[in-house]
Amino acid sequence: MDVRKDRIIMALENISQDVLLTESIARDLETTILEIYPDADDDELFEDLLHMLASYEPHGGDFLYDEKRLKEECGRVLNVLRHL
Repeated sequence: MDVRKDRIIMALENISQDVLLTESIARDLETTILEIYPDADDDELFEDLLHMLASYEPHGGDFLYDEKRLKEECGRVLNVLRHL
């Protein structure tokens, strides 16, 4: 498997499991994805996730995503990546 893809899978696994999801962790994942796949924001697989990571606040709010919703999206992307 591709080492770059492995880094993203590991980060997604950590988030979608029981790791406390801070804004810093969300921003780090966003940065990691964009460093590995510079065109990820135009990729159907990552587009929604990147938007959610950029708009993440642990408790949500107006126009923000909460931890539950972001973890669900991380799980969706993780499932797709595992089967590529």
